[in-house]
Amino acid sequence: MIPHSRPYLSEEEITAVRNVIGSGMLIDGVASSEFVSALVTLTGARSATLVASGRLALKNAIDCLSLPPRSRILVQTYVCDAVPWAIEAAGHVPLFADIGPAWTLTPDTAAERLDAGFAAILLAPPFGLTQSAEPFRRFDVPIIGDLCQASPASLADEELVDAGDLVALSFHPTKYICASGGGAILCFDEAFLHSDLSADKDSAPFNEIQAAIGLAQLRRLNHFFERRSSIFQIYSDSASDRSISKLHAAMGRLNPGNLFRFPLTTDKKSQDVLRQFSDRGIAARHGVDTLSHRKFGLHDSAFPHAVDALNTTVSVPFHPSLSKSDIKAVANAVASLTK
Repeated sequence: MIPHSRPYLSEEEITAVRNVIGSGMLIDGVASSEFVSALVTLTGARSATLVASGRLALKNAIDCLSLPPRSRILVQTYVCDAVPWAIEAAGHVPLFADIGPAWTLTPDTAAERLDAGFAAILLAPPFGLTQSAEPFRRFDVPIIGDLCQASPASLADEELVDAGDLVALSFHPTKYICASGGGAILCFDEAFLHSDLSADKDSAPFNEIQAAIGLAQLRRLNHFFERRSSIFQIYSDSASDRSISKLHAAMGRLNPGNLFRFPLTTDKKSQDVLRQFSDRGIAARHGVDTLSHRKFGLHDSAFPHAVDALNTTVSVPFHPSLSKSDIKAVANAVASLTK
């Protein structure tokens, strides 16, 4: 079975881990400080704080806002379960909104929830897509950017002038770059520059092995970018125009090399399409496992775009560790199953 996700590791990561073990310094060493510096340089953030996971990065970023207890935080329902978990873990209440036509919250769908009131917005674009916070500034609340599925390099894109006041990254083994786990909080607003963003540091420190792997991955970003660009072109050439038109529209000016997932839009039932990919030895998935509002007992009628996206979006293997034969097999399946 061709896996939907898999870390892309090389001899460079192996050597980096050996060097850490040889140094005898497993926490708070040179690798961690160098990883922080590399993230700041790459993204243009004012600071970077390493934490134990992407979901804790979100939770700590929310804590940093110092909101009144049980504040409502606006977030799209088409999102992974780590996001509402982080909101609740911080002592607040997720306020779910529908998405627009491109898998992401829009100012219009946010405005539909104004009557409920919200104290902050959490932007969580899926698939490695990026989303500027600037159109949401009219709501006059702090904004957190969840870019746990994005390439850190996408933050350096001149088009993304405002990623949020605080931004969360994830280095889980399935993400754009991995560090055998862990996450980071990037601070872009001076108001939060001296906040304590590492509340879990003593109980679950970001260790030197993670930092060493992360550094090695950052050094290979150009290679990741080139691999993903090449795979994107092969899949795009194979897919029907209907199945990729939504993706192309959603990407805007995002370079294909920075994309994390390759979502397809299907006219068939997504469950049937997933089964057909599986029959060909390919592990495809829904864009998200479920819609978060359903876990809170809310009715689908308030979230029509998200329901449609769940039913019509499938994600196929798109990681740079795919072999040539893997890529060909996926491309042939895409060509056959999207016609």
